[in-house]
This record gives sequence, structure tokens and C-alpha cells, in this order.
Amino acid sequence: MTAAIVHDLPPLVIRGRELLPLVQGGMGVGVSAHRLAGTVAALGGMGTIAAVDLRRRHPDLMAASAHAGKAAVDAANLEALDREIRSARAIAGGRGMIAVNVMRAVSEYAAYVRQACASGADAIVMGAGLPLDLPELAAPWPHVALIPILSDARGIALVVRKWARKGRRPDAIVVEHPRYAGGHLGAARVEDLGDPRFDFERVLPEARAFFAAEGIPSDAIPLIPAGGIGSHESIRELIALGLYDREFVARYTNGGQLVIADPGSPRHGLLATDEVDGIAARARLVSELPGGLRLYRLDAGALR
Repeated sequence: MTAAIVHDLPPLVIRGRELLPLVQGGMGVGVSAHRLAGTVAALGGMGTIAAVDLRRRHPDLMAASAHAGKAAVDAANLEALDREIRSARAIAGGRGMIAVNVMRAVSEYAAYVRQACASGADAIVMGAGLPLDLPELAAPWPHVALIPILSDARGIALVVRKWARKGRRPDAIVVEHPRYAGGHLGAARVEDLGDPRFDFERVLPEARAFFAAEGIPSDAIPLIPAGGIGSHESIRELIALGLYDREFVARYTNGGQLVIADPGSPRHGLLATDEVDGIAARARLVSELPGGLRLYRLDAGALR
């Protein structure tokens, strides 16, 4: 049995559950699946499964859908998501929380949300677009925590107000800095990456001021910063600012975006912009991502 981590950090409290104040961010395709998410949860934190295209982790589902139409691919991905959640929960053993990250921008996002809730996810984390309809999608599962990913105080205010009209409040909010976090974030242009409106030192007081104006208790919606957080000292600095938790996906990827080269390889998940944990990366530029971030592919041989 995996023992919970002993620490002196203030806990993250979501829906009455006290967690280790570290959130493992969602990494797709297939990087953060049941083993990683389940282990993080078993240690008392929040482990996150990235919902997109999980069939690639299941040879039987890939074989059945490799040359099939979209309906078969979608069905395979939903089956894979169900398997991953159930396996993660088995590893967690009732500790921590199992979250599922769903990108709003994907066409089947609604089906992913419903499947994740039905399969036993403790939380839905949604970014890559404004998750304005997430409360309706998760309404049959009121115990599931809903956590939007946003990048500035304006987006936070918009989502909180829209959700309030539907009788729902975010259980936490991930605040991703577009300059430092990998993924599909709030900056549409490269020149916007340095905009101070994304700085945690600005987002925090603006969000808190908005909460106060709306009559929302200061501790009712934990803010979870993501991006550029790679040391114990940086965690302590954010706690001093009043941020309750922090998402450490940026530490895994050094600000880059992950790509899977060979899911069967023991080295398949390590891809980055310039280096991976101090190892020089022979990386190849694949494409540009929203917010000006670049997508690189690192061959497994570069890690030997």
C-alpha cells in the first residue's frame, strides 16, 4: 500500500476532502493515464487522467478501431476512459482524488464528461475553451467536482457568473500561465505571453476582489496556479500569496507539450523543448500550439 506523504503544507480542500496540495496535471495523448493518476491519488493528491484518445493505450481497442469509422473510434475511446478511471481508482484505494481532464475544444467533449462521471471520476477539469456548459453536462452527478482551467481574472469572473445562473460554483479553478504552462491556454498571440494580466501576482488579488464583490467566501474556490512552478521555494512563494494549491505538470514538461512516440516503450513519455531533466534533447519541431508554444518530438534514443 502506498503511504500518504507527510508534509507541513496547508491542505487543498475540495468538496470537503483534504488533499496533498499538489495536483498532477493532465497530459495527453496517453501520458497521464491510470498508473500515474492512481499513484498520485494514493499519495493523497489529485491525480489526473487526460481523456483524449486513450484507446491508444489498449491494444484490443486499437485493433478494433484502427480502420473503422468515427463512431467506432469514439466508442473505443469511451471504453478506454472507463477502464483507465476504474484502474486508477483501484490503485488509489479510496485516497486522494481521481480527476479527468477534458478539452472543451474536442468534438466529443460532452461524451467524455458524461463517461468520466459515470465511471467514477471524482472531478472534471476542463480547459482549451470556456467550459460554460460543464454544469449541465455533469448535472446527473452532483458529487463530482467541477474545475475550469482559466488564465486571467476576466475569464474567472465570466465563468463564475455564468455558472452561478445555473446554480453551480466551481469547486476550484486552475489558473494556467500561458507563458509557462504547456497546452491550449488563454493567449492567442505570441506577443501576449508576457502580458501582466496572466501573472499570478495580478490574477490572485483580482480574483479575490471579484469573489468579495460577489459575496463568495475567500476560501470557497481554491485557485490552483499552473506553469513555471518547479521547486519547493516557488510553492512556498505561491502559498504566501494565498494560492491554495499548485499543478506540477509544468515541472514534468519544462514548459513544452508532450507527444507519444511509442506507447510500448519504457521511455515513451519524455519529450520537451530544450532539455528533459538536464538531458540534452535532440528534438524536432512538429508544429506551433495556441499561445505561441512550440510542439517538439524527442526520439527515445536521445534519453539514453
